[in-house]
Amino acid sequence: MNRLSELRAYLTYNITNMLSQKGIAHKINEIASMFTIFFTDKDVIDFKSAKTSDTALFGKFFRNALQEGILIPPSQFEAWFLSTAHTKDVVDTTLEKLKKP
Repeated sequence: MNRLSELRAYLTYNITNMLSQKGIAHKINEIASMFTIFFTDKDVIDFKSAKTSDTALFGKFFRNALQEGILIPPSQFEAWFLSTAHTKDVVDTTLEKLKKP
């Protein structure tokens, strides 16, 4: 596994733990350095299943992240991308900020 895939796996593993501890249903689809968080308890395999997501909850998640200085895609149906500019320290800072209510 390359560095970006490992970093993405670390980030999504920790996001899953954080959301699960809060009792928030979600699915994360991921590949290489990209991922998308869907606020649903159903597997997301196409647009129909993606539409089962709680977009209001995503909106709250987005606004809270933005308030903490974390810019994520503004739509429930877009992917996050990691780049070579991201380090484990950056990801750890992101995770700490996402944990805030």
